Amino acid sequence: MPLGFGRSIFSKAAAAEEEAGAGGQGFTTGAIGADEEGGVSQPNFAHVRIQPNAGGTDMSDTTDISIVTWFRGLAGDMNGGSYGMLWQGVAGDMASGGARNIEIYIARDGDYKFNAFYKTDNGTRTTSKDYTDAGTLDAALLDGEWHCIMLRMSTTGANCEFVLDGTNQSSSHPSDVVGNIEISAADFEWNMSNFSGAFPGAGAAWDIGPTWIYDTAIDFTSSSVRAKYFNASNTDGYVDGGTDGTDGGATQPDLYLYDAGVAVLDGGTATPTITDVESGTASVTHNASTNGPGSGDTRTGANP
Repeated sequence: MPLGFGRSIFSKAAAAEEEAGAGGQGFTTGAIGADEEGGVSQPNFAHVRIQPNAGGTDMSDTTDISIVTWFRGLAGDMNGGSYGMLWQGVAGDMASGGARNIEIYIARDGDYKFNAFYKTDNGTRTTSKDYTDAGTLDAALLDGEWHCIMLRMSTTGANCEFVLDGTNQSSSHPSDVVGNIEISAADFEWNMSNFSGAFPGAGAAWDIGPTWIYDTAIDFTSSSVRAKYFNASNTDGYVDGGTDGTDGGATQPDLYLYDAGVAVLDGGTATPTITDVESGTASVTHNASTNGPGSGDTRTGANP
């Protein structure tokens, strides 16, 4: 299964400068590849790194992390068609004992699933949605259409939730674990579409649209809560969060990440450093809203 250092840094201040012309419908596309912190799979890779605690401890260790992310992909966007990371939360240098605390990925290697793995200071937990075969998985997730994923990762009880396009999925999870998911470290980073660690690269060239990340519990079992992010009456079901994530009625998250067509910006409460990580010939592509969620656009060809 399946991380870098790059050219451009965009903080809350930069986001404010571009806010007036920014829409919430743009999206970001990375490139298939490995990382530069232990895994050497391909020399060419690109992704976006978000360091939420660059301005202080803006995200807190927690028993619950809630994520809403817009995503579009095809099997060909993956590294060999086996694994494709959507989001990963990493603390420390993976080449010298760092920790992969959060991994949210799609597996298509004979173990067909959407998977969220997360580590606490006392154990690990995994929330999975299993599919019977590649065709079933592709029809649900990898059909080139925009999909809305809502995910609550909890260390207690049955509060592990995976919602796809507004519908609760039947997902499995093991027993409770004790402790917090650790995300408050100064060197903690979220990586979009890339894997960090000494494995063959499973970074995928997904299209990633607007994303809300909370270090608290959001109750996605409530239809009224889900409607703040997904409305089946809208094109693609897309609910635009605007420039701070709240236009659809949602609570402003710690991180609200969206692409204005030139950079990933943040409209959340944190003050992150955001970096395009690019190596070799690969680059991050910043897309305007034309083909983003809410456009009805379906992609038929794999990303490089």
